[in-house]
Amino acid sequence: MLLTLLFVFFLANAQSLTTNTGFHEVNICKKYHENCSPKGWRSTSNKLFGYREGRQRGKYIRLLVFNGAKKNDRKFAQTDLLCPLEKGKEYLISFKVRPDQFKLEAIGILFTEEMLFAKELALNNYAESCVNIPLPKQLKEGEWIQVEYNYVAKGNEKTLIFGNLLTDELTKNNPFNEKQYKKYLKSYGPKQRIEYDFDDVKIIPLDGKINCDIEIIRKHLYQDSIRHSMRRKPVVVLEKSIAKPLKKEGKNIKTEPELKFTSSSPVTPTPLEIPKVIVLQNLEFEFNQWGLKEAAKSDIDKIFEVLKNHPELSIEIVGHTDNIGKEKDNQILSEKRSQSVKEYLISRGIQADRMTVLGKGEIEPIADNNIEEGRQMNRRVEIKIE
Repeated sequence: MLLTLLFVFFLANAQSLTTNTGFHEVNICKKYHENCSPKGWRSTSNKLFGYREGRQRGKYIRLLVFNGAKKNDRKFAQTDLLCPLEKGKEYLISFKVRPDQFKLEAIGILFTEEMLFAKELALNNYAESCVNIPLPKQLKEGEWIQVEYNYVAKGNEKTLIFGNLLTDELTKNNPFNEKQYKKYLKSYGPKQRIEYDFDDVKIIPLDGKINCDIEIIRKHLYQDSIRHSMRRKPVVVLEKSIAKPLKKEGKNIKTEPELKFTSSSPVTPTPLEIPKVIVLQNLEFEFNQWGLKEAAKSDIDKIFEVLKNHPELSIEIVGHTDNIGKEKDNQILSEKRSQSVKEYLISRGIQADRMTVLGKGEIEPIADNNIEEGRQMNRRVEIKIE
């Protein structure tokens, strides 16, 4: 018991080599009305990882770890370490995880010499180099749990990438609740997206010794305020950019064009013929309902015309709720609302694999939840065109 208490104290007070471990510090940039990324963290592609805030827990990130509708579809988070790992030295890797309704056996960690950026990471390339950390048997749906793993460094690991690095064939996932899953199947068909929440990602030298000036490095990392989405046209404000070029993975991958920054000057995006985010103004819902109103279908028909005329485009459908009721119930409700839009577009002839659905629950209001008019506006669906 005493040893356990001492270890908990050590874990809480030890210096981590990952910056912004709890994702509480936010970049200063804005893109439309979305929240920005946590400082010091990026995605490996132009796919957004979720950046959320709970009522009690505070900020955390959400990663797509499996997608039954698209082979090896993943979202990863990555960060430069405050100090390279030393060969032969032992480190504690720890993080908190909260699963959705499916249980995975492991979460992967990949160390590289620099950040990776590719449209899709070729998971087979990392089968031998990644570390798959087993998840505890006590893992429960919707509950946070601490995961810890001892790692002996190979030397000069500078960047941490984490998520599900196993291919679909090697990913074992089973529903926590078979009965509830059968109901889910009746409503939505075979499972598609599995998303896990993560918080307090730390790498701690077990000897407690750090041989570099981490505060200077942290300051440099925080000056880089590029959004985690890595989109071609971010809206950012930097005092000074120190971002290094990203390593291109594989061949024939289009990397992002170089962004040039000036002191206190925003980067203004080139006007687009098709907006990147569309808020469906008439797609508001009655309390605790997800069925589409007739007035909403005319707006969705406009999205249909865009997709029909531009077969190269895909969309992400994002559902939102007000803050009435339990947070978990609102999360489920928001997913149902985005799913209802997808089903309507499928009925019009749009292929299902061109659309992904996402629910953000109550965490991103655009109006005052203290009045009925504001809550009505917050019960909405947004379309992100990619």
